[in-house]
Amino acid sequence: MQNANAPVFSVIIPHYGIPELLRRCLASIPQREDLQVIVVDDQSPDYDTYRERFPDLFREGVTWLRTSHNGGAGLARNVGLEESVGKWLLFADADDFFTEEMEELLDADKDAEEDVIYFRHRCVLSDRPDEKAHRDKWMEGLFDRYFESGDDRELRFEHCVPWAKMIRRSLVSAHGIRFDEIPYSNDVMFNLVAGSKAGTVRLVDRPLYVLTERAGS
Repeated sequence: MQNANAPVFSVIIPHYGIPELLRRCLASIPQREDLQVIVVDDQSPDYDTYRERFPDLFREGVTWLRTSHNGGAGLARNVGLEESVGKWLLFADADDFFTEEMEELLDADKDAEEDVIYFRHRCVLSDRPDEKAHRDKWMEGLFDRYFESGDDRELRFEHCVPWAKMIRRSLVSAHGIRFDEIPYSNDVMFNLVAGSKAGTVRLVDRPLYVLTERAGS
């Protein structure tokens, strides 16, 4: 049973070596008592300098954890999952950020009945966020087909990224769903299993998340 005083939302952010972009990500997340923010550093070489150089990264409401070794985003996300207590899980990459609509969207769906709620998102260039990028072109078609047909199978089995969605933590806990601790595509099976095990799902036709495109990402 959910503790009445526990956060409603847990936001998990894996991080490695991009504190300046992480600042932008954290600045986009509202500071509120019902929102737990967990940053998991994956053994960044200069981590020991962060508190002095970027004190705002350690603001109230942000929990910092570190992986035992440099194991990639899958390991970092699993470490974050162990610390999470919210009813809903949200994930972000440290070089992305949330939209200005985040707080309104969270409030609108915090008591939702679905197990997974998907949201629209925007895609921009990281160093020029007013300029649209196209990393996500395939996903636009996925969403359009859902609204045309009402068939959620593509959402469940092809929305293979953890961001721009809210996942009920009890679903993840009940089925022991974890990220693969591998160098690439660590999130595919996590999202496939979550989508297949979810009782009901829904897509919100408003953007929650801003996906960025940058050289070297």
